[in-house]
Amino acid sequence: MMKYILQHKLLIGTIVLGVWAAISFSMLSSNKKFIKSKDDKINTLEDKVQELENRLSELENEKGELESKVSELESNNRSLGTAYYQNNYSRQYSSNFNGNEIDEHEAYSSQGQATVVYRKRGCDYMILENNSGYIVAEWMGGNDPDQGDNIGGNLNSYGTKELYNLSRNSKTKLWIDDYMLSKDRALEKINDKCD
Repeated sequence: MMKYILQHKLLIGTIVLGVWAAISFSMLSSNKKFIKSKDDKINTLEDKVQELENRLSELENEKGELESKVSELESNNRSLGTAYYQNNYSRQYSSNFNGNEIDEHEAYSSQGQATVVYRKRGCDYMILENNSGYIVAEWMGGNDPDQGDNIGGNLNSYGTKELYNLSRNSKTKLWIDDYMLSKDRALEKINDKCD
């Protein structure tokens, strides 16, 4: 009988040990699957991060190319504006076959007009306003415009311009520092120039 009890205990112990081993193996297998799943997610996220870093690098390169093109276009725009003004100026002021002089007031005002809207005392810079926005200009010679004066000529391009003070019927020379600005941007620029 004792032998039988011992065998029975041994059998129960083996069954318990087997069940415990099965549970342990199942848990280990489940943990391995969980860890593999997490590893897969981490690898996927690392791949996405790498893709995003590559895309960011591409975008930075494109940004550099676009900035270079914008700079080139601005340079071309300045050149074209100066060429247009010079061509238009020489056409308007070339002598007439009849010997009649072209009215300067009319000739300059037909190119465009702007009004001096701000002038700081003791500073050669001023703000003018036309249909395209605000213009920051520096007086370079000739008639020295005052606030409220109307100026005729091509003011929508960079550089030194021979213009006409329509309010005072006299020529003036301005350096167009910037144009087509907002009011706030024009005030910022003039404050930088005049301080």
